[in-house]
Amino acid sequence: MRYESKEKRILISVKEFVSLARRGISTTLPYDDEEPSICDAGSGAKIGLNGGERVELEYTEGGINYCLFGKADEIDRERITLVRELDGKPRRADLAQARAEAFVLGYMLAAEKGKESILLRCIYINTRDGDSEEKEERVTLSNLQRFFDKCKIAVGIYGKPEVERVTERLPSMKAASFPYREIREGQNEFIRSAYRALMRGTRLYATAPTGTGKTVSALFPALRALGDGKLDKVFYLTPKTTTVNVAVDCLNDFAERGVRLRAIAIGSKERSCKNGHKCRDDRRLCESSGSARLADAVMELYRMGQAVITPKEVGEVAPKYTVCPYELGLAYSELCDIVICDFNYLFDPSVYIRRYFTEGGSYAFLVDEAHNLAERAREMYTAELELEELQMLSLSPELINTRLKDALAGAAEELKELLYPYLADEVRQDKNGVKVGATHLNDIPNSMYSLMGELYDIAQRELLISGGGTDKAKIKLLKGLTQRLKKVNNCLQVFDDRFRLILFLEGDNIRIKWYCLDTGGVISSRLDKGASAVLFSATLSPLSYYR
Repeated sequence: MRYESKEKRILISVKEFVSLARRGISTTLPYDDEEPSICDAGSGAKIGLNGGERVELEYTEGGINYCLFGKADEIDRERITLVRELDGKPRRADLAQARAEAFVLGYMLAAEKGKESILLRCIYINTRDGDSEEKEERVTLSNLQRFFDKCKIAVGIYGKPEVERVTERLPSMKAASFPYREIREGQNEFIRSAYRALMRGTRLYATAPTGTGKTVSALFPALRALGDGKLDKVFYLTPKTTTVNVAVDCLNDFAERGVRLRAIAIGSKERSCKNGHKCRDDRRLCESSGSARLADAVMELYRMGQAVITPKEVGEVAPKYTVCPYELGLAYSELCDIVICDFNYLFDPSVYIRRYFTEGGSYAFLVDEAHNLAERAREMYTAELELEELQMLSLSPELINTRLKDALAGAAEELKELLYPYLADEVRQDKNGVKVGATHLNDIPNSMYSLMGELYDIAQRELLISGGGTDKAKIKLLKGLTQRLKKVNNCLQVFDDRFRLILFLEGDNIRIKWYCLDTGGVISSRLDKGASAVLFSATLSPLSYYR
């Protein structure tokens, strides 16, 4: 979503339109169940097709003009086709997002062509094995428009904050001045170098002694770059709470000096949850897992007018609307210029913020205490698994009569046959007469990719089937196993000459470790999700090593 001041309209893609609506539809908003007329897409509606694939719709909501645009893989007079490439089987969220996008695009096409109904087709391609699934449905124009109208009301909540961002906040950032009386030694060089990196879309590695004022030296040029229109959002990434507090205080100092900014410090899910993570067993067990009033909660935070929203304010507002504090923080972050969060939310392949870092964007990453990043990334991209563990899980009573039971036993046997030959020459007996050995490989046997990918897919499918059941022990087992297998497959996807496959033999058991030896590649690939980065620390030395 971007407000174009010259055109006096908000430009928004169908994908973002649907994403905002799915996360923020509010039960307190007015909604007319009567079917509206076909031409009622908003005041002054105008629809057009461009190049056979691009669809555009202009409409007005809440006194603000919008230009909605999207693309389909195939558009004709009768049908919209969307193709989605996914790493594995489509999840429920993938199906919901694609279907909703198809509904919106279908409405735009049907209204333009005067069709009473349109055929919607979604094709999901599993990039791991090349398999595909296809879902097709015919939907009437009245149902498509009812869905569209509900979505545009939900998205309209975010229109006013976006106009305010462009017309008020960004100009104040462009005019921002240094918030303190004096510039310390070394700060001026840091600020100038950081500003050049942010404006040019490059990376800066900076080391400066404690007390130099690195936080303000990174945030000041970032605010100016936001004001200059070079960035859409800034992420201040840190490994610990103390540096979060320093960044919050610094931004509040800018706000006190007239800079109109919106920021949020996102806390961890573990700390923000007051219900013991019941949703991890079953979302229906947690009364705060719904999102019906999420938009209302977001707007209450917005109306507070605070420059920086912290977990404290989020924790106070979330219970009023019975929404998850963690989800509320993420939803509010979409209205923010600066997001303060832990390293994990960019770099960890299991928990990164998908709404921002699946595809990336015009973001700046300010990485504080950057000397911690290499070791943290190593933990994120290193996984372990024991064949004995797979065999024991296959005997679990919770998995009786499941496909997963046989898959675990079969995988354990296949992996043993595959890996033992690499260990054979290293086997010896320890003082207790137990066979032990260890070796490492620079490359992964090709069959391991498909074997681990298939096992993960089967575990995911079993978890999906069991998710609505009452067997808590089974669900807990499946979630733990799926998480382990997901981490393994994350490592397999990026495994290259910076990794090692390490094998340990202990008796009849083989322990497998996918070890990230050099984290430079994975860190760089995550930084590529943004436009620029400033990595800084008092102990980023020797600088050439960290760079």
